[in-house]
Amino acid sequence: MSKQLYDDQTLTQYLLDSLSEAETERLDELSLTDDEIAEALQFVEQDLVDAYVQDELTEATRAQFKSHYLASPLRREKVAFAQAFHAHAEKSLAAQQAAEAQTEAAAEVAPKRKGQSWFSAWRGFNASRPAWAWGAAVAALALLVAGSWLTFERVRPRQQTAQTQRDATRQREQESQKESENQPTAPAQSAEERTRAERERLAQEQAQREQQRTAEQPRAAEQQRAASQRQSPSDASRLAFFVFAPQMRGASQARTISIPSQTAYVAVRLNLEPNEFSTYHVALLDEAGGQTLWRSSRLKARAAGGGQVLNLSFRARLLRPQTRYVLRVTGGAAEIVDDYPFRVVR
Repeated sequence: MSKQLYDDQTLTQYLLDSLSEAETERLDELSLTDDEIAEALQFVEQDLVDAYVQDELTEATRAQFKSHYLASPLRREKVAFAQAFHAHAEKSLAAQQAAEAQTEAAAEVAPKRKGQSWFSAWRGFNASRPAWAWGAAVAALALLVAGSWLTFERVRPRQQTAQTQRDATRQREQESQKESENQPTAPAQSAEERTRAERERLAQEQAQREQQRTAEQPRAAEQQRAASQRQSPSDASRLAFFVFAPQMRGASQARTISIPSQTAYVAVRLNLEPNEFSTYHVALLDEAGGQTLWRSSRLKARAAGGGQVLNLSFRARLLRPQTRYVLRVTGGAAEIVDDYPFRVVR
């Protein structure tokens, strides 16, 4: 198979392990040596993950995705990140639309309510709160719930083990007492015999505790490993989400955003103005020096609300407080489609 025949459908089959062994080996090699194939494969993988998250796959393709693609821990992290990204995007978009609707309604009745009290003005201020604030609140709540659940999972095995030991000790004491009551009257045991019996009982209890502790070690290791996976850097609680709209012509004021100190990734949804392109590249620029700090791979726009949007993410450590940046969108042969300036504060 020549390089020109590797279309999106073939690359999708490769990701789902549906190609022949020879074709799979050939694509394994090209994904490492050919930049064009590697970029196309990354683009197809993003579309495949998005389609799975948005439940757009056929039943057969979804079954292949679960059995093969999700078998890799790294790929499961990509899917978890995409799920968190889309969840934040939908909530933020809904909050933004609700705020815009309330703002428009307030603007229509403003001339009739000029003389109302300061309480109404304060309620309008709350209604127009930026969408990112809702995203940050949801992220904080998710972090609180996850932390509480992890604490409960860690404490519960120790509590169960202690309760089991207490129940076993209580049962042995009851059995010993019943045996003493049911035995006929006999000469009292010598002090030496009682001491030997007590030592044997203590040795047996110690052996049982050691055996129980040995049996629980694999389970404790598995629980610790699962907790480590749940606390991976792609956790949604460390994601800051923002929505950027096209800047009005002639406007020079950059949008101001705040990023919490524990944020690992910044996710952005860019609303695009109408144009003839369907795929784009996005670059993060330092507005002062014009330096390119980050550049995306090829991105495909998605339809939303009668227009197009781009979803992207990059590491939060690229941004410094009190600094101005620009997200520059280009299409085609590096033609600038639009700039999205912003300033970071803490």
